[in-house]
Amino acid sequence: MENPTKEYEAISNIEPVSPFSALKKDFNPKCFPRRIRRICDHLHELNDTPKEMLYFCATGIVAGIAGDRFQATKTTNKNYRQYSNQYIIGIGDSSVGKSTALNPLMEVIWRKESEVHKAYIANKTNGAIDARIVIENATSEAIAIRQQTCASPLFSVSAEAGQIFDIIGGTYKKHGSDGISYYNKAWSGETYSCDRVNRENVYIDRAMLSALWLTQSAPFEKFLSNSEAYSTGLIARFLCFNVESKPQYDDGIEKPKDESIFHDWENFIGRLYDERSSNDVKTIRATDKARDVFRLFHNSLEDFKGSLGDLYRLIAKSREKAIRLALAFAICDESDIIDEQTARNACEVVGYCNGVLLGYYESKHFNHLENIKRKMEEVFLQCRQDRLMAAIFKQRRRLSMEDLEKGAKAYPKLFEIKDGDTNGKVVLYLGNLN
Repeated sequence: MENPTKEYEAISNIEPVSPFSALKKDFNPKCFPRRIRRICDHLHELNDTPKEMLYFCATGIVAGIAGDRFQATKTTNKNYRQYSNQYIIGIGDSSVGKSTALNPLMEVIWRKESEVHKAYIANKTNGAIDARIVIENATSEAIAIRQQTCASPLFSVSAEAGQIFDIIGGTYKKHGSDGISYYNKAWSGETYSCDRVNRENVYIDRAMLSALWLTQSAPFEKFLSNSEAYSTGLIARFLCFNVESKPQYDDGIEKPKDESIFHDWENFIGRLYDERSSNDVKTIRATDKARDVFRLFHNSLEDFKGSLGDLYRLIAKSREKAIRLALAFAICDESDIIDEQTARNACEVVGYCNGVLLGYYESKHFNHLENIKRKMEEVFLQCRQDRLMAAIFKQRRRLSMEDLEKGAKAYPKLFEIKDGDTNGKVVLYLGNLN
């Protein structure tokens, strides 16, 4: 039989039709509330910190500090209540400005956390509890115990979250990952319980956590290979952004700090922090037009189910993330409603984040499609026919019907699947076998 290698190599440079290109969006600062734009643009001028890093850090802080004191309603026809908590993940290698972005935005919170801790130490003997809400690197067990004790949503913040991903991924445990169940329930605001032999049991009526985790790409990419985090939907709950390393030149010019901008930010975040001690929950209602925006955004992503296959699950929670983001934007604007434009802005930001997250899976996806293409072509070349029953591919290369359909969708210039004259499907080769 002729060696088909030559013919195969001649057409192997055909690229697959990519479902990812339609999901890749540019970062758009105009989508964020004015208060966030003001403080972040000013910090960008002062420190040359990338805007993406600043904007998402500020948003994550609003979402995390608001806790469960605000709820969004009328966002879907089912009228679920949504809170603002998010798992915001920033990926950027060394020297992109993670700490430079985070510290000035968090300064007022660190100050208030210090006051709360001093009050706790002073009254510890009288049964006071540690009411701090901000945590950094901790196991899910430690986080759950803290939440059970202080009975408040917590805010996990880290400028170097590589260790957090190691902890969740189970690097420090002999058996499996650590607390993925807790992180899923704490994102969704569900009841969480964990009974341990010879260790403290935990029961939380409504677990709730916000996260703002900044990390380098290596630990994040390693975590993405965690099958449990993927299959249980934890990764789908991430709102991801990335920042590329760029040269930061020091021009030697000292920029003047606008104290009024910092005063506005610190006043606003300080009020949010103080309001957590209140029992009042403020309801922010979505308008009918905003609800339609969220619905149409959800439906537009449903169209990618077929082309993305299993990766669709990574964007399946996009409407929920967009609603939560719109709530954080409305809180930032001190508005009583989520209007149509706020909903559109939130959906656009989530669209950008979807593109970032899927980008980390893109090469793996293409490698899989390339492998399917290679096997399909090899069968055609071996049989020297451009029309074959689908069953032959299963016999010769163990390709399922699902694999063949993926190949045909990814490479429409090479393959087509039709109903056969008898039972079964027929696969057509549209390339040149000669």
